Amino acid sequence: MLADLEPSKELTGGTWYGENSERDEEFIRVMLTYCAFFVSKAGYATLPEIHSILKDSGVFKAEFQQSDVEDALDALIFDGTIEDFYGPDGFGTRYFKPSKVRVAPTSLTSVPCA
Repeated sequence: MLADLEPSKELTGGTWYGENSERDEEFIRVMLTYCAFFVSKAGYATLPEIHSILKDSGVFKAEFQQSDVEDALDALIFDGTIEDFYGPDGFGTRYFKPSKVRVAPTSLTSVPCA
């Protein structure tokens, strides 16, 4: 029996789902809150910086990868909380900064996905 194998992230939902295979709403809420707080406090930051700060914070019991933090940052971009931009040449390092423009919710943005 292959008891030492872990199921794929695509099957389990990865970090965003708890032990019962239910979406971990508390973890998601805290991750989004901390990401938004750090970006607004720093003025701008890179993904590795944000990942490192969150890892070292001691707030999270669950293990998470840099790609999980990037997913949270992308959600904050879609919500209009933060913006992303690239270095002076338009390529290379991706930076995140607080958004100056607030996106007003519409009927399409408030429809739950499920």
